[in-house]
Amino acid sequence: MLGRSAGVRSLMSSFAKGFEAVVLGPEAFKRMPWKNGKGVTTEIAIGFAPMHPDTFSWRISRATVSEDGDFSVFDGVDRNLTVLPGGGEGLELRVQTGSSTASSTLRPLEPFAFPGDVSTTGVLLGGVIDDFNVMARRGLARIDSVQLVDSTNGAAAANEYHPTVATGDADGDGGSIVIVYCVEGPEVTVAGPGALADDLVWSGGPRWVVPLGHAFLARSQKSAPLAVLGSGKCIRVDLTELEPAERPVAE
Repeated sequence: MLGRSAGVRSLMSSFAKGFEAVVLGPEAFKRMPWKNGKGVTTEIAIGFAPMHPDTFSWRISRATVSEDGDFSVFDGVDRNLTVLPGGGEGLELRVQTGSSTASSTLRPLEPFAFPGDVSTTGVLLGGVIDDFNVMARRGLARIDSVQLVDSTNGAAAANEYHPTVATGDADGDGGSIVIVYCVEGPEVTVAGPGALADDLVWSGGPRWVVPLGHAFLARSQKSAPLAVLGSGKCIRVDLTELEPAERPVAE
């Protein structure tokens, strides 16, 4: 089990000034009970800010939902949830805002954003599901995007993305976080920072192989292009830290 003092910080390798990355497997994840005590979460990665050491800035996790019920409430947190393939048909999410309730049907591999500090109920559609969950605490971090990337056609250009420029300089703290979680296929490959050749194949930069059920985690303090290649599908998350933060950790 990886703790805050060691964690991902001891595993991340620097490939360019202000850019470091690592591939995490299930052995680095941590299982913990839900805040409401009705289930178990598998924490994939988590980030803290030095001024707020007792509460996360952002967190990436997955969980099994085996029955209908209320979601845990997280004050001041924005969430994004994706139903993973291989289980039931999806999840009906009922989010209450003020005196009204909005119902949305979440099908597998369709990310859905909602506030974490309002009453939310999940109703299973066709059986037990697993979900992939992204959280960001307002004022400390921001969810820029959560998207499904299908790299089975091997095309890099469509998946090219330039992370948001960090709030600090290349020698400071803070920055952009990218997570790539492989959800289908044997693996995906993350390429960059490097050069995009004329034939639309990434070259000249490092590559990280991300097997099924594993996660690629990168932290960049300045703009750096990344692309997803390979023969699988993944969920890609892009976050921005809004104040100087510690390096990401798993605990």
